[in-house]
Amino acid sequence: MSGIKTVFGGAAVGTSKPFKDQESLDALFKVLKPAGVTTIDTAQIYGDTAHDSETVLGKAKAGSQFTLDTKFGGGFAPGANRDEVVKRAKESMKLLGVDKVGRLENEAYVARLIYLGGCVLHPCT
Repeated sequence: MSGIKTVFGGAAVGTSKPFKDQESLDALFKVLKPAGVTTIDTAQIYGDTAHDSETVLGKAKAGSQFTLDTKFGGGFAPGANRDEVVKRAKESMKLLGVDKVGRLENEAYVARLIYLGGCVLHPCT
């Protein structure tokens, strides 16, 4: 093993194409597993509409085969607080069909670091 963790970016999951149905996700999973991918990254904003990516991954039971990371937006918005973050995390876990996620990230934080020129692979490690 190279020591590099490879994560599949799930932004295309839940969009019109290519990963919207069980058949296409099964084919994707069959490629990811032999390649050593153990984590799929998603976000509440991924998909054609909010939560589509999380919903599709949950229906496909992706959490039984992969660690699922997700992100929420608006962490710096007025009124954002711990209770809102917990509420959003619970929404995501329910849609993903898991009791826990590998990582929960603030999309605004990640986007700001990228904008400032940072290379953000895992800002919490």
